[in-house]
Amino acid sequence: DDAIQEAKRDVLQSCIFGVDINPMAVELAKVSLWINAMVRDRPLNFLDHRIKPGNSLVGATPELIERGVPDGAFKPVTGDDKKVAKHFRDLNKRQRKNRSTIDAWAGEDATRRPGYAEKFASLSGMKEDSSEGVAEKCRTYRKLLETEELKRKRLEADAWTAAFFMPMDDEGAPFPTTAEVRRLGSEDVPEGDVDPLAAKVEDLAEKHRFFHWHLEFPAVFAAGGFDVVLGNPPWERIKLQEKEFFAAKDAEVANAPTAAARKRLIRRLVERNPALDAEYKEALRQSEGESRFIRDSGRFPMTGVGDVNTYAVFAELAQSAIRPEGRAGIIIPSGIATDYTYKDFFTHLIEDGRLVSLYDFENRERTLFADVYYRMRFCLLTTTGKGFPAADFAFFLHKMDDLADAKRHFSLNRDDLARINPNTKTCPIFRSLKDADLTLKMYEVVPVLINEDSGENPWEIRFSRMFDMTNDSDQFRTSGELQSKGFELKGNRLVTNDDLWLPLYEGRMIDILDHRLASTINKKIKLQRSAESRILNNEEKQNPYNLAMPRYWINSADAKGSIPTEFYSRGWAFGYMSITSATNARTAIASIIPLSGFGNSITALISNYSAKLQSSIAANFSCFVFDYICKQKVSGNNFNNFIVKQLPVLPPDRYTPELLDLIVPKVVELTYTAWDLEPFAQDILEEVGAETWNRWFPDNPLADGKPAPFRWDEDRRAALRAELDAIYAHLYGLTGEELDYILETFPIVKRKDVERYGSFRTKEMILERYGEYASFFDKTDGGAV
Repeated sequence: DDAIQEAKRDVLQSCIFGVDINPMAVELAKVSLWINAMVRDRPLNFLDHRIKPGNSLVGATPELIERGVPDGAFKPVTGDDKKVAKHFRDLNKRQRKNRSTIDAWAGEDATRRPGYAEKFASLSGMKEDSSEGVAEKCRTYRKLLETEELKRKRLEADAWTAAFFMPMDDEGAPFPTTAEVRRLGSEDVPEGDVDPLAAKVEDLAEKHRFFHWHLEFPAVFAAGGFDVVLGNPPWERIKLQEKEFFAAKDAEVANAPTAAARKRLIRRLVERNPALDAEYKEALRQSEGESRFIRDSGRFPMTGVGDVNTYAVFAELAQSAIRPEGRAGIIIPSGIATDYTYKDFFTHLIEDGRLVSLYDFENRERTLFADVYYRMRFCLLTTTGKGFPAADFAFFLHKMDDLADAKRHFSLNRDDLARINPNTKTCPIFRSLKDADLTLKMYEVVPVLINEDSGENPWEIRFSRMFDMTNDSDQFRTSGELQSKGFELKGNRLVTNDDLWLPLYEGRMIDILDHRLASTINKKIKLQRSAESRILNNEEKQNPYNLAMPRYWINSADAKGSIPTEFYSRGWAFGYMSITSATNARTAIASIIPLSGFGNSITALISNYSAKLQSSIAANFSCFVFDYICKQKVSGNNFNNFIVKQLPVLPPDRYTPELLDLIVPKVVELTYTAWDLEPFAQDILEEVGAETWNRWFPDNPLADGKPAPFRWDEDRRAALRAELDAIYAHLYGLTGEELDYILETFPIVKRKDVERYGSFRTKEMILERYGEYASFFDKTDGGAV
């Protein structure tokens, strides 16, 4: 035990560094380290030079300072004057371009090894065997902090960083433009008279806790960086969350029914609560300043993008802080490898061979992080500073012991990622090596929906996100509001003689090839979700006049400007739920939907192809094989456009007349179950003619030339969907054994079948139909490859 404690003390003295924005956390960390590394009759280690307070994300580097203050520092935020900001930006641009000014600067190489670095490195060799030795080390460190060169460099770095946080409201006030930053870095720090700009810079540095890694740990960075960086950084957005800010300060603002209503209340704060208004604006300015720094400073070029989340920025920081032979290991959400926002960072890791391993965990059992939402996915990300031959992956782990299962591990190279995700090069999420092999096989058979690299978009698809449930909420009305003004409910539309309000569809209202899953209603008590669903039962669905009712309606005039012309004129569109999860029973939920507004939980896929071919793409999106691939791609709760673009979807030229004759009538019968989708049925009828329609549907022929909705029948629908699943299994080039394996990856579907029928009936029906269709695909192309 004594030997172990001695070793711990040696490690603490020579190897451990740490940073935290909270000074109290820093002091507690020191206490914890001292307790764990205590040795009898030895003094506590000196740690002030290694465990430090500061905002590790906000600070300069020598290279950034050398380039001058970037233009992004002059983007106005809350409290800034735009004219003043422009004045300083223009001045700064001239200073950066003026070579004579640059040549007049100190002329030092930003990358050279500073003289004080050697002195800081010598601290490691100082003995800490006695209290006198520790005291001497402390005195030496304090003396080093007063080195003129270091003080100049620190002021220069603080000034460069302060440009992102200093108010821009007075053209005559001192401001750290490029020339001023260099001036402060080249002059000795005055002892007596206080430089006005230096004083403002120092105040901001203290307020925002600027942390310049190369100055705080000069010996480490003079040697190329850390050998190892470990961390579990915060997973939070930098953007100020208004609801959270006001939660304990103003309940009326926090609990406003919509974002638009909340903003109106915030605007009135200056009159009814000036002190809170000032506090809010200061918090907003600080948040915007930090965001401006992360985005525009050049410190985080690959992760300082989008709706900035600290976890991604910390990942880039860790990668940049290690030496070429070093390793970084951090615990962060798995979105770092799968989300579009961070594709540049993940591509950098892959292309440069920096990724060592990525092990993805589900928090479903809450055994690892009790306070983290159970659907949250996180990973152990390990990177290195130089080329690594092949990264190791494992996904959907639940506990650390799962890492010992060799079947859970697989490798992917750059070519594999380019085939599966050609647009983003982000990582799919395979449960096993077999999933990886099977998915790669299907991508060899079927191309992606949209290949941005090659410009291929065979379906001529456009994505349409019509209405944002938060930002556009001022355009929505409830039935009560409209009926009180004389509107009459017809179906699920509200009308008067000269006005029309359309239903606003939300994702919870649709299911696979079913636009009438549920009606939505507002909750009286709002906790996490503001709405709840009322599922329509079979009896209700057997009435073709019974429609799903929305929470809100949107005026047809407003809708026409947001809904693509093709949708508005056709009276129907194909859409899919954009809120989903790989752990749901089904991940891809898509249907033909009647003319309406779509909230942001439904995305419309707009194409100019015929109704017949659009029926086929609806069938493609609705089959188990396609859903299986979706589960390998969706890491969070969003079915983003960038994911959908990179899914393997049969192109229109694969659909032969014989194949369309198999697929289209099944989609029509599954979809056209209510009168509100009559425009879709009419489009199909016009394309195929009355003879074909009646051949397809002998039990539901045209009546006076008009197609009637199909009766809702659960057993009939199950049989039709099984046929579509079997057809697409053949089209994706799967064997019966591979199809069996894929169907077994849907445990919720299996469990519900077993509970209801005593066996996995869905799988049995699909495999039976798969066998029946084998002769069709053997005898004819049938669209297969």
